[in-house]
Amino acid sequence: MIDWTKPIEDVNGAPARILLENYRERTTDDLCNLVLVHYPTHDKAYSVYASDGATVYVDYAQIRNKKVKKSGWVVVYADPRDERYTTGVYFNEDDAIEEAMRRDINAVGVAKIEWEE
Repeated sequence: MIDWTKPIEDVNGAPARILLENYRERTTDDLCNLVLVHYPTHDKAYSVYASDGATVYVDYAQIRNKKVKKSGWVVVYADPRDERYTTGVYFNEDDAIEEAMRRDINAVGVAKIEWEE
């Protein structure tokens, strides 16, 4: 499901923007958005279903919310069998270190992690 209030792109990462929201596509009678995708050499408009971002015409771009890079810190613990595990994500290193020192003698360190949403 796409959140149309947030930045969008095609599945290859080309930036896009909405030109027209919630119109009825004449061939399907479904609610659609008109989306402009900015390619390196040109721009192209697509009619996409408002519900899922799929283009009305099969051979065109798929639209999604722009991926956002995030990072955080986890405390790494060792159990009695020396297996490693983590619990929650902390959004700054100091909080993770404080939690490691306060909470458990089995904490072996903190590690930075990165992901996309």
